[in-house]
Amino acid sequence: MRVRVMGLAVRAATILALAGSPVLASAADKATGWRNWADHGERIALAIRAVNPAQLDSACQGVTGTVVGQGFQFPYWGQQLIGVCRVYGRLFDHLKDGNTTHSAKKSECKELKQARNNLAKATDVAEEPRALPLAQTRVVLMDAMRDTYCT
Repeated sequence: MRVRVMGLAVRAATILALAGSPVLASAADKATGWRNWADHGERIALAIRAVNPAQLDSACQGVTGTVVGQGFQFPYWGQQLIGVCRVYGRLFDHLKDGNTTHSAKKSECKELKQARNNLAKATDVAEEPRALPLAQTRVVLMDAMRDTYCT
């Protein structure tokens, strides 16, 4: 009897683990998730181009929920949307007040480079054709920011 109960527990744990698996995400979940990702990406790119901290804050609202809570796992480059919001938020704050330390600037530039390099690995997304061009646009914007802020 004890062996049978343990076998059921193992099967139940396996089913629960598979339920959270990206393999089981529906096509509709993926399409919705990527659409939400691209919508955020467009708003973030506009805010970065405008160098507008308030617009960036608004564009980044809900990014973590979008990246984490869609019923599937975004590729690592897609998860960088969170890092883009974090690093640009800090960069805009420092550009606005002109007050930063060498150490903070070095850290921000390192994080900017890491996020940029991960976004540069973007690939086509069948569910959302805007995803790859948006990632590529952010790479270009991040290169420009690094050239301006990090040199």
